[in-house]
Amino acid sequence: MREVKFLLLGACMFLLLGITQTVPAMECTQIVAGFVNPTHARATDDFLNLVDNAMVSTASTQADVDEFTVPVDVVISNLAVSDVTDPGTAGDTWDIYVLDDGVKTALTCEVANGETTCFNLSQHPFVLANSDLVVMIDSGEGDSDPAPSGNMRISFCIRPY
Repeated sequence: MREVKFLLLGACMFLLLGITQTVPAMECTQIVAGFVNPTHARATDDFLNLVDNAMVSTASTQADVDEFTVPVDVVISNLAVSDVTDPGTAGDTWDIYVLDDGVKTALTCEVANGETTCFNLSQHPFVLANSDLVVMIDSGEGDSDPAPSGNMRISFCIRPY
């Protein structure tokens, strides 16, 4: 086992979460990462553009986002999310999903009220070559809109299958 720290380099393609997680040595051959300020309205989902790190907000579609196309069969894992504020009112959450061709994978986590981080270190979904990956932030739970986020940092690992 070794420790992996996510580092902020260049145009935010790698990021510093300030959190160290233990991951198997061969688990992470590439880190896909982004930095986003999600919408707070429960009626919208936010999609993180993994190609040029620009965020696009849409009502219910990812059509305006440039997806990250994987060239070979891969396994994705180790989703890590860090935010500067918690979602706010009791029951409010941010649910973060990695989508494979528009379908939610098992690589998901929830930033719950009172929390500022979430991780999914146990799921390792298989993704076919030429699939398009995108990250969706859903703020649809709770009695009110989540508190303003400010800066949400999201990353996950990818390795050839």
